[in-house]
Amino acid sequence: MCALYASGVYLAAATTRTLSRRTTYPRWRRAVSERLVTAAELGEHLALSTSTVLDWFEAGRLPGFKLGRVVRFRESEVVDWLEAQRG
Repeated sequence: MCALYASGVYLAAATTRTLSRRTTYPRWRRAVSERLVTAAELGEHLALSTSTVLDWFEAGRLPGFKLGRVVRFRESEVVDWLEAQRG
């Protein structure tokens, strides 16, 4: 049995078993099941316009990433960012 990783590389079963024994998984593996939100959804939640959310992302003020031509945000990263803004 092989496992497909985010980079598109298949790893042998021995490597997969080694990873499954870890108590914590790599960040990318945890994030696979995490909900991603769009700029419009995030803007609605933060009471900001979609264009402001995208401007802040492009300026590096908001954590997010591009999937092709679209921008997505991980809920946990946005929550962490909001907590940092409060302090």
